[in-house]
Amino acid sequence: MKQLFASVLILLLVTGCSNRLTYRFADTLVEWKLNKYVDLSGQLERDVSASTDELHRWHAQTQLPAYRDLLLKIRADLTRKDLTQQDLLLTSYSVYALWENIQLQIEPYAQVYLPRLSASQRTQLIQAMQEDIDEDLEEIQEESYEKSRKKRYERMEEAFEDLLGELTPAQHKHVEQWLEQRDDDMRMAWIDYQQSWLDAFAAVLTDPAVPDYQQRVYSLIVEPEKLRSAELQSRLDANRAASLKLIHKIYQSMTDKQKRHLLDEIDSFLADLNNLIETYST
Repeated sequence: MKQLFASVLILLLVTGCSNRLTYRFADTLVEWKLNKYVDLSGQLERDVSASTDELHRWHAQTQLPAYRDLLLKIRADLTRKDLTQQDLLLTSYSVYALWENIQLQIEPYAQVYLPRLSASQRTQLIQAMQEDIDEDLEEIQEESYEKSRKKRYERMEEAFEDLLGELTPAQHKHVEQWLEQRDDDMRMAWIDYQQSWLDAFAAVLTDPAVPDYQQRVYSLIVEPEKLRSAELQSRLDANRAASLKLIHKIYQSMTDKQKRHLLDEIDSFLADLNNLIETYST
């Protein structure tokens, strides 16, 4: 979902578990991304910078340990021979809960800063976010459905190979079956959802003095899925179930070499997390 502070959500999640150097400069990168959406200057710019630093420290001191705990649990689960799809579903809930933590932490900052934007800054913000949606729409219109599915297949295989090493013929087949089970013919429905969110966000920005302003901002940032149609949510749920089924099949078919490769990858992530946690402990 493209929204104010989306760059914060993405950068802190993605860089938190992958690259120590990038994570250490996450606050600077976030500010750079925010400036793509709206020009900040003067006291507002200084205040946003200070708040970005606060968010970075909060994330490092509270969320990185949570990432580590979850990764340790995943590592332990992977050594079991009886891991079920239900186990994987429960783990996915834990991952989503970490995302919700960040949404909840970001929301009060939106309450503070959105009303401080000038009329021109609000217009600039909406226009920039609209351009993102328009770019996505243009990409959909220019890229064939078949090409899009091929890219999705290649990305999924690459993701598994990064974690496991070379896949077996049977595992390649599992990915092919997953692609056939997915409902990928909903790209326009997702664009419609994004547009609905942006339209609602633009309406909120126009009048911060309305009585339900705070609740509307909260809902847009913490509960954006409420704007999804029942049909879209059902299709997303079906795709999620298909992905969990695929992960379980890959887990069941892992060779001893792949298991060692995966555990080594997890240990590398854990080492990075421990280093970052120690760095930001004070």
